[in-house]
Amino acid sequence: MKKTIAKKTTASYRISASRGKPHLSGPTWPTNAIDRRCLHGGMRLCVLGVAWLALATFSRACDTPVYRYAMYRWNPAPYEVYYFHDQPVTDADSSLHELIETLSENTDAAANLSLIPIDVARDPDLKTVPPDVRAFWKSGDPKPLPSYVVWAPPSRDRRQDEGVIISGELDTAMLQALTHSPARNSIAQQLETGKAGVLVLLEGKDVAETKHARDVVQEIASGISSGQVPLASALPGETPEEGKAKSAHPQVGLHVIQRDDAAEQWLIRTLFAVEDGLPEIDKPMVFPIFGRGRVLPPYIGAGITQELLVECLDFITGPCSCTVKEQNRGMDLLIAYNWDAAADKLAEQFGAEEGNESVLGAEDFFPELIIPAGDTAEETTLPEVASSSTTATADPAAATVPATSEKAVAAGETENKPTTPATPETAIASLASSSPTPPPTGQTDDAAGAGNMLWTVGAGVALSLLTLFVATFVVLRPR
Repeated sequence: MKKTIAKKTTASYRISASRGKPHLSGPTWPTNAIDRRCLHGGMRLCVLGVAWLALATFSRACDTPVYRYAMYRWNPAPYEVYYFHDQPVTDADSSLHELIETLSENTDAAANLSLIPIDVARDPDLKTVPPDVRAFWKSGDPKPLPSYVVWAPPSRDRRQDEGVIISGELDTAMLQALTHSPARNSIAQQLETGKAGVLVLLEGKDVAETKHARDVVQEIASGISSGQVPLASALPGETPEEGKAKSAHPQVGLHVIQRDDAAEQWLIRTLFAVEDGLPEIDKPMVFPIFGRGRVLPPYIGAGITQELLVECLDFITGPCSCTVKEQNRGMDLLIAYNWDAAADKLAEQFGAEEGNESVLGAEDFFPELIIPAGDTAEETTLPEVASSSTTATADPAAATVPATSEKAVAAGETENKPTTPATPETAIASLASSSPTPPPTGQTDDAAGAGNMLWTVGAGVALSLLTLFVATFVVLRPR
């Protein structure tokens, strides 16, 4: 009886394992299909385990708020100034080109401009021009030469072939108005003082709607400053660096622009380039601006509410995800300002950024490839040229004096000063090659610590993979 039951059990197992096709012979070990399923399941678990381990290692949120990270890291994208011509450059255009280069290279207040000359006679098909600019130039009636096209940086909320700011003539006055205005200075100065963002209100035609929008924006700005409107100003437990003051609440700036303000017409046109269809709308708009002049798509008319604006400001003051700037919404404004100095002032006020960049850097994985700060050129100089480099660094001014003059000066010095034993140059070279200067103790400790950290991380990954593999085999192995 027991033998019959055992046979039935074995037969039923074989039928279920082979999806309804009984096997008449062979042991009851797993089939090839089961082996493949176990292998695939184990591989999936291993991949999930590695992903989980990587996520646990690198998923620490950046402690720097978005607006400060943008000020520290996001350099404004340039506005491209295309100069289409088929004749030699005139004196007037040459002077304008020099002004563009001066504005873009000014260290005190650099403008994000880039001049791109296009000789139509040499490149009639405009192969060197980006497709969107080429499509605009060839669209419509033929454009006169010479001619300028000022193109805005890309925006996720705008068609790429709609980035034209200026098409036609360009002179010095237009260029100055394009890069400088009172509103631009006010926005940049507020961002430099530590404001998380500036809400720029562009008035509409309807007076009542404009007044309502102004009241909402002012109420938000005052409520955030007083703490009545809470924002995600920092991660829980975040404390400023020693000696760095931090405001209890983030501050939000405000600037109002009238639509008929002649000094701000180019700024208004630039603001409209962030999203499609804005020039046709005459309602009030609120443009959030943060970082180094990064403007977001506006809130328009009835969309100017406290809930929506607070949600936007929560993003600006919240923890940064440390993504590439182009992956975020918005567009860079054309502003001539010293953003590096503004970033330094912000760092002095709040401290440097903290986040994923400090978790595992290149110096942690490859300490032998990193040149420590403070190393001099003598440490990497070959023994054959050690004597010349030592002599050159001993007296930089003497490097420009001919050899005969050096001998004459040396002879004159021996007449007026006590004679000291001369050290041959070969001795200097031998000393430099035979007794290299040992690295500082701190640098050795740092390299050793980085190497230990690398081995620790590698051992942890290997141990995790081994554990996952064993667990997969034990769990999925058919009984």
